[in-house]
Amino acid sequence: MGHATRSGPATKLSGSDAAAPGGSYEIVVGARLGRRWANEFDGFEMVDAGDGTTVLRGAPHDQATLFGVLGRVRDLGAPLVAVRRVPE
Repeated sequence: MGHATRSGPATKLSGSDAAAPGGSYEIVVGARLGRRWANEFDGFEMVDAGDGTTVLRGAPHDQATLFGVLGRVRDLGAPLVAVRRVPE
């Protein structure tokens, strides 16, 4: 069996590249989520984009919170369209 190999040394992310306090994110979900889900996304605001998608906007306090929100999207079975860090 083959094993994956790295072509170079691992690169450590700087604070500006990693999910850190002060970073805001938009998560676009390829489904309309009803208001009943609003409390399930750790303080992220839900916005119906009007095109069949829902945008979750928020500023997670750490990576665990961000990954928790992404995990909830996965658990819903909704398609993940985009995740982007947005300027504050």
